[in-house]
Amino acid sequence: MSYISLILEFMYKTVRIFGALMLAAMICLTGYDVFSRYTFNSPVLGTNEMTQFILGGMVFAGFAMVAAHRSHIVVSLFENVLTRHVPYLYHGLVVGFNLIGIITITYVAFLYTEFQLLMQGETEILGLQWGKLGLVLTVLSAIGILFAIKSLKTPRRHGSYVPFKAAVVAQKSPCSVELVGGEKYAWCACGLSAKQPFCDGAHKATDMKPLIFTAPISGLSDLCGCKMSANAPYCNGAHNDI
Repeated sequence: MSYISLILEFMYKTVRIFGALMLAAMICLTGYDVFSRYTFNSPVLGTNEMTQFILGGMVFAGFAMVAAHRSHIVVSLFENVLTRHVPYLYHGLVVGFNLIGIITITYVAFLYTEFQLLMQGETEILGLQWGKLGLVLTVLSAIGILFAIKSLKTPRRHGSYVPFKAAVVAQKSPCSVELVGGEKYAWCACGLSAKQPFCDGAHKATDMKPLIFTAPISGLSDLCGCKMSANAPYCNGAHNDI
């Protein structure tokens, strides 16, 4: 892996851990506040302010993760039709709007931060500085831009893989698995493996072979479970037609 890829991989893991910590902090703070409020009638001072800071970090970490996986909100009823009939136009629009969206968010976060730092804005109870929160949000969304650019190299949902005619449908849904960026995997193409979605050697009794691929980035990926995806090893919604 190149130095740039290593740096992006480190940033990806860092943002992911940061987002997880923010989520854990939100759960703990909310749980303790509710317990303290109803058990001892003593709510935590400044809970709302702390929640806003934590939620901001968690949401913007999520923006970066979504950009890294080139994910987006879709109406699945239309997505399958569009990916089959106008795949290049559809994916071009998705990529374009995702990139424009994260750039816009970064710009707005920057303006917000600049204003708050100038005004020295603070919360009323705990005196937390809004400018510092803005810096964190701006950095996270800027990292999201880098992730969005890197994700352009990840496989598209529409592909050219030709499934084996004798392949067995292992399951009529994708397999969500944790992949490690740069690592090689053997995706089961025959559907006979007992370790779905990966190969366990069951294909040796057939003329079929597993598909060897390298994960482009660490994180959860939806791998094809029906063995009919034209973008194997990744799911492209083909299981909806089985």
